[in-house]
This record gives sequence, structure tokens and C-alpha cells, in this order.
Amino acid sequence: MPASTYSLVMTTTTVSPPRVGWGVVTAAILLAVVAVPALGALYLAWSGFTGCVLECAQPDVGVGLLWTAVTVGLLAVPGVAGVLVCRVRPRFACAVVGAMTAIVVAFGFAAGLM
Repeated sequence: MPASTYSLVMTTTTVSPPRVGWGVVTAAILLAVVAVPALGALYLAWSGFTGCVLECAQPDVGVGLLWTAVTVGLLAVPGVAGVLVCRVRPRFACAVVGAMTAIVVAFGFAAGLM
């Protein structure tokens, strides 16, 4: 029986460093793009919770929760895109985006908007 030969090929991959500057620029541009729709969704959430648009009516909490979720989703988009452009580890990315979303929700509750 012939002896089999195994060759070990070592490949090296270079990991590019995080591009923090590009991530911040991407997040800032997307935040400028999403700011007006997010404010509109925030206004609709507020009007859903209070029932007041031009005149007050019965509040609808379900509508308020729906528009609050839309607002948080819109405000999370710049953070997600910025973290993805930075090329950081997925666990770190999830932690950063989760913390950013929690901060937005906390400020909304503190301001009485959500």
C-alpha cells in the first residue's frame, strides 16, 4: 500500500481594523435622513397615546405602541448601519445597538413622549 501524503496548507487572512470614522459618518448621514420620518412617527405615537391631534378624542394605546415601535426602529437604523460599516465583532455590534436603542427609549420615557 502506498503511503499517502498530506500537505498542510496554511492560509492567513488579514483582518482589517475597524473603520470607526466611516461608521460615524454613515450613522450621522442616516440620522439626518431618518430624523424627519422619526419625528413624524414620534408625533403619531404621542397622538395615539393621548388621543389629541387637532382636537382630543379617545386615546388608542395600540396605535401608540405601534408608532413607538416604528420610531425606535427608525432610530436604530443609523446605529446598525454605522456599526456594520465599522466592521466590529457581532457581539459587540449587538451590544452597541441594544444600548443605543435603550438610551433612545429611556429618553423618550423621561421626556414623557413614549
